[in-house]
Amino acid sequence: MTEGYPRADRRTAAIDEYIERHPIIRRVFELAAKRQVPLYLVGGSVRDMLLGAETHDFDFAVEGDGLALGRYVANTLRGAYVPLDKERRTARVLLSPQDTARFYPPLTGTPPSGHVPAPPSQGLCLDIAALRGDSLEADLRDRDFTINAMALGRAVGERWVLFDPLHGSEDLANKVLRPGSPSSFVDDPVRTLRAARMHIQFGCAIEPDTRELMRCAVPLLGLVSAERVRDEWFKILDLPGAAGALRTMHQWTLLQAIVPQVSALDGLQQPTPHRYDVLMHSFETVRAVERLWDALQGRDENALSLIPDAFGDLVPQVRERYASPICADRSRLALLKCAAFLHDVGKGETQGARENGRTHFIGHERVGADMAVRWARRWRCSNTEIDMLRTTVEAHMRPTWLAARGTPSRRAVYRYYRDTGEYGVDAVLVSLADCLATHGHDPPAGEWRRQVETAAWLLSAYYRHRETAIDPSPLISGHDLMEAFHLPPGRRIGELLARIREEQAAGEIHTPEEAMARAQMWIEAQEKPEGTA
Repeated sequence: MTEGYPRADRRTAAIDEYIERHPIIRRVFELAAKRQVPLYLVGGSVRDMLLGAETHDFDFAVEGDGLALGRYVANTLRGAYVPLDKERRTARVLLSPQDTARFYPPLTGTPPSGHVPAPPSQGLCLDIAALRGDSLEADLRDRDFTINAMALGRAVGERWVLFDPLHGSEDLANKVLRPGSPSSFVDDPVRTLRAARMHIQFGCAIEPDTRELMRCAVPLLGLVSAERVRDEWFKILDLPGAAGALRTMHQWTLLQAIVPQVSALDGLQQPTPHRYDVLMHSFETVRAVERLWDALQGRDENALSLIPDAFGDLVPQVRERYASPICADRSRLALLKCAAFLHDVGKGETQGARENGRTHFIGHERVGADMAVRWARRWRCSNTEIDMLRTTVEAHMRPTWLAARGTPSRRAVYRYYRDTGEYGVDAVLVSLADCLATHGHDPPAGEWRRQVETAAWLLSAYYRHRETAIDPSPLISGHDLMEAFHLPPGRRIGELLARIREEQAAGEIHTPEEAMARAQMWIEAQEKPEGTA
């Protein structure tokens, strides 16, 4: 038996057990039966069921109008109804965690399977679509991969029936990824990216014939909407093994097709202490982010040493940041990996050599930030995502520079967050990953200690001392300055307030009187004629 997957003689029991754990599936089938509408659980939902994977998304296909059944299900289950595609008659039903809990009642005993149904904490998402084509088999044959071309129906006598015309269950058991048809990738080139994701996500091998079909479709990615490519890219970055997926994408020429800037990084050598060329270093930096995330999660004993006691109670706060979404469809962790991958993208345009022949990349962080912004805008990323990528790429060297000078001063910390805002936290994590990747994940103990201590200092300022070190309450207002010194409104007032704010964060002034005195000193210095003592 393949690990984690039931063979044919256990498949029926596995299906019954899964539906027992997810009673919402049975409930939707019952509602469809009341309307006398043939219904099927389809695609990835059936794949996940056979794998025993937990999910909060279920996909259904209906012989008829998916919009009509979706509205009926939403009204009956008191969920939110969202028409997704009127042309394809597709609807989404969203159930809140509270409504979801009604379908997972507490049990008085242990069920025969030993599994106690537990409602997903984030609620449920039910997609209900009309069949593609004129039959269930036509619908399944039109899907991307055989492991997604299965359906579950309900026969007379309430018996569950698996429809598997392309033998996807066998491919799932054998961990092989095959397209649904020879034209699958040409019909939808985004499936080439999906293949790279599933290769990592499910450990499926991709045979040479399939890779050749993918290779022929890669040039067509430029014809696909930027949004669809972007969404698949970030799904790949969300994977625990995203660094490996990026390497595979490069081998299959997929990476060059969607991030053309990487072509200039391949083989671009770097001076010591770098152990890799720029592209390999970029892959390794993503892997280092994943190691840091595993350490923060406490999942990898080998990585725990990366997060020393200096981080203290900062760990839960940093973990919470990257467990949360940055927008409706993407996670902060995926954006962090994206920034880590792009952090040195400017080196291809800034390579130079000193008089001694040593290679340098002066200003690569600023050039890279501009490139990351252009790339993100082409992919229709949100303004928040664009700001995060720009700031993180441009600032990724600053924590390292601060570490080289010893413990950062309060003024240095203030200026760091003045320039980076909340994305200074992201730049700290990328700088740590950059250090690990530079040295092949085994940096000199002294350098790593300085890097980590500086990171802890910066994160502590953000999470523990923000009100004093980063965002102190104003001691005086612009009106106070205008009234006391007879100044007109304008840029000069803003500059004075900014200087006072910095002095306050640096611990140089503490009261309104001290702020006014410092402002008077600056004003008098500005008004003093040139050449006077």
